[in-house]
Amino acid sequence: MAKTVGIGITGGIAAYKIADLVSKLKKEDYEVIVMMTEGATKFITPLTFKTLSGREVITDVWQESYERKVPHISVAEELDMLVIAPATANFIAKMAHGIADDFLSTVFVANTSPVQIVPSMNTKMYENRIVQDNLVKLENYGYKVMTPATGKLACDAVGKGRLPEVDEIIEEIKKILHPKQDLKGKKIMVNAGTTCEDIDPVRFICNRGTGKMGYCIAQEALDRGAEVILVSGRTHLVPPKGAKFIPVWSADEMCEVMLSHQPECDVIIGAAAVGDFKVSNIAGQKLKKTEQESDKLILELVGT
Repeated sequence: MAKTVGIGITGGIAAYKIADLVSKLKKEDYEVIVMMTEGATKFITPLTFKTLSGREVITDVWQESYERKVPHISVAEELDMLVIAPATANFIAKMAHGIADDFLSTVFVANTSPVQIVPSMNTKMYENRIVQDNLVKLENYGYKVMTPATGKLACDAVGKGRLPEVDEIIEEIKKILHPKQDLKGKKIMVNAGTTCEDIDPVRFICNRGTGKMGYCIAQEALDRGAEVILVSGRTHLVPPKGAKFIPVWSADEMCEVMLSHQPECDVIIGAAAVGDFKVSNIAGQKLKKTEQESDKLILELVGT
């Protein structure tokens, strides 16, 4: 039976690219239901999507429908997956805070199927802390968020914010609707993040590792059915939902934790940025600041 994908289009310039997405999904035998915000209709007409999808395009929560008694509920119940593309900063904020004031946002709130959010906007808007906080909140709720592509934007700026290529979006849709389960029954331990080595109770040394690679590996293993232990040093990332998360601080602590879990694991993947050195003698209290600029603090480092 064909899977039904809901495509929610919001008011960004990249809305015109979604015609190609709908067309390609139909060619791969997916049923497609298109929903558009009022802003989206300013960039491309609903008629285009009605022609490509072969189905009614819904743009208004008050729109009369001959197919559905309570449209936003019946659409939500029909979906196997909901894709919001392009997702503007405004609509991302609505989703993050449960605002349901138009058809697409009411479907989002009523929907219980997996959701793929595809942000697309100006770089400065995308990097705004409020927008980033909203995306993190949505990820914490279990929604999938694609990273925008980098390149020249409609405003002539160059940076992150472009809609990913349509084929990349389709690949992500397939991963969700047809997940591989080739790691089911396996237990995988992944380390990630950067280790920190104390100088005193306040100061420490570390490297610039972000943890992104290890966290992505852990998420992929979870998606493919594995039981995952994530041993993580310092990072700003949110642990993948479903992983057994063990935070650690130093290289020695990471090694100790991993050795304790090693016998139960089928696979161990090292992706952490483990520090090469540690301070030979950690001060028991905060080292006092020197009064003279010429004064030196000499640390003796030994290998980890």
